[in-house]
Amino acid sequence: MRRAVVLALTMLAGLVLAGGTGSALASDGAAASAKKPKAVKPVVRVLNLNASQLARGKAKVQVRANKGAKVRVAATTYTFDSGNRQLFKARTVKLGRKASRTVTVSILPSVKSGIDTCQLRTITVKGKNGRLSSSRKQTVFRDQAECQLTPVDLSRADDCEFIAQPKDGMCMLPFPSDFYTVKDPDSPTGKRVSFTEGSMPQNKEGVPINHNKLNVSDGFSQGQGAIVRIPGLDSLAAVQANDLVPLNHLGDYAQPDQKLVVINTKTGERHPVWAEIDSNAGLDRNRVLEIKPSENYEEKTRYIVALRNLTDKDGNPLAAP
Repeated sequence: MRRAVVLALTMLAGLVLAGGTGSALASDGAAASAKKPKAVKPVVRVLNLNASQLARGKAKVQVRANKGAKVRVAATTYTFDSGNRQLFKARTVKLGRKASRTVTVSILPSVKSGIDTCQLRTITVKGKNGRLSSSRKQTVFRDQAECQLTPVDLSRADDCEFIAQPKDGMCMLPFPSDFYTVKDPDSPTGKRVSFTEGSMPQNKEGVPINHNKLNVSDGFSQGQGAIVRIPGLDSLAAVQANDLVPLNHLGDYAQPDQKLVVINTKTGERHPVWAEIDSNAGLDRNRVLEIKPSENYEEKTRYIVALRNLTDKDGNPLAAP
């Protein structure tokens, strides 16, 4: 009888001990769970925004999130000439007991060499904390007295309009243009087309188009469409984001806020046109915008093609060149 009572008490003590241990573990787990901070959307920004500071090759990036967070940070920089380029290699920033940390990252050499030019430059820095992400767009401050003017390649000035970036192989953009005409008093229009062999596109064997056959013209065709290349406006999504005149809504050319306007210099009135993106280009960087007249242009008349208040596909403003 005594042995049975002792055994029963021993089993009861074991149950109490096990119950106590389980409660302690549960309590510790709840405490640990309570101490784990909740993930928050990260806040990231570049602190040294002076072009002269960035030209030294370093960027100071401030990262804010919850304590103990691991935030993935990346950034791009944009100018009209270069488009979007990676600013530095993406990296993970670990936050400790503080919810904020500033890190110094190395700017990629390909960007550093042109960071202090006089062009308008923006930086977009992004942070990702788990499923939460954020983005901040910042403008680089330029000292006009110290910034470095971007050299203009005039080595092909006799053949190419310099705004077409001929050093990259683009010569006849925008097209058509009065750049490729000369005054001719014997011409009905007072002008004559004047292409050079150096401006002509070449076939895969390097043979240019015969320009002499084209130079007899007294101007460009009245039904000639215009083509222009604008970095950032190089996809169907970008054209749609800007509400450029589509083929199925030709009347949009007269809208007061229409971003594409073609003006008759004799009358000052708009000419009806529509626009579409080149669907034949394999890469966006080679894609051009095609501007086509809904009605033929008048003969012996000069027209101005203007694009204003443009944005990229995400609504970010495109700076003028």
